[in-house]
Amino acid sequence: MSFVSKLAKSGALPVHYVTCQDLKGRDCYYFIMSQPEKMKRLERLPAEAEFDLTEYGQVIASGFGTQPSAAVKKKLLDNYGLDESFIAKLINS
Repeated sequence: MSFVSKLAKSGALPVHYVTCQDLKGRDCYYFIMSQPEKMKRLERLPAEAEFDLTEYGQVIASGFGTQPSAAVKKKLLDNYGLDESFIAKLINS
């Protein structure tokens, strides 16, 4: 298990689920490992603001649409040990 995986599973560096639209207007989602203070700054941005998510944390997975694909879920499990129930909690929080 990698150092990043250990941080994610332990909750030492929380994983967040972010949805937005890209510059072309496409729905997209991101799983980001970030400190709570940085996520609070992100949440305070106006809805129409343009931003670079890498300024707020490490993007560990992403995709287009409103829900993570099976491939993204598999990547999160294989690379970070994040299972379906953990992912569901992130999405529904």
